[in-house]
Amino acid sequence: MGSSSGYYGSMAKKRIVIVEDHEEMQILYKAMFRREKGIEIAAQVSDAEDALNVIKESNPDLVIVDITLPGMSGIEFVEQVHESFPGIKFLIVTGHDSDRFYESAKKAGADDLITKGESTELVSAVRRLLGIT
Repeated sequence: MGSSSGYYGSMAKKRIVIVEDHEEMQILYKAMFRREKGIEIAAQVSDAEDALNVIKESNPDLVIVDITLPGMSGIEFVEQVHESFPGIKFLIVTGHDSDRFYESAKKAGADDLITKGESTELVSAVRRLLGIT
């Protein structure tokens, strides 16, 4: 059928779900990923319970999880759900010292953990985990 070059626009976008309880961060994520080719936000939710329902419904490729959520930590959330969704990548984001939580996040099943404030680092981590170059 020939080369696929030139057909990037028709490729299926990778879907992400964002689990973040701060509205300002939800707005920032929306702005960050709006222009990213190959990525679409399937849903944004503010707690673990809603996240579980949205993940079941939308079958995303990646879930970005805030480390601090109402009711449970992002690490606890990933630990509870990652085995039920083996094809989904989990990226935990923290406003705290990421080195302090890295081992716990990996042990819980997260694919990576990064610091929140670095938007270019976040986009790079998402693209890497999704296999988008």
